[in-house]
Amino acid sequence: MLSGRFRHTVTLQSPTEDLDSSGLSIFQDELDVKAEIRALSVHEQFTAAQEHASATHRISFRFRPSLDGRIKGSWRVKFGERIFILVGLPDNVDERNREIQLLCDEGPKTE
Repeated sequence: MLSGRFRHTVTLQSPTEDLDSSGLSIFQDELDVKAEIRALSVHEQFTAAQEHASATHRISFRFRPSLDGRIKGSWRVKFGERIFILVGLPDNVDERNREIQLLCDEGPKTE
C-alpha cells in the first residue's frame, strides 16, 4: 500500500436522529482520515451498478480498528464542499484489516 495514494483529508459523517427544517437528516462528524478519492471508469460504474445502486467514486483509506463494524450504509463522506453518499457497505479489502473501500455516489454540495 503506497502512502502517497492517501492525499485527501475527508470526514466520515454519521446521521443523527435530528432533522433539519426541510426534514433531511443532520450529520455529525465522526473522524477525519487521509483517503484516496477515485472516479470510477464507465466499466467500473456498470459493474458496480449490477450489485448496488449507481456509484461514481471509490474512496479508500487505511483500516482503523476503532471504525471496524461502525460504518453503516447511512453514513456519508465529506470532502471540502463535496458530499459522497455510501452505496452499499464498506469493503475490508481481502479481509486483511489494511484498507477500507467505499463505493459512493456524489451527492449535492453542502451550503
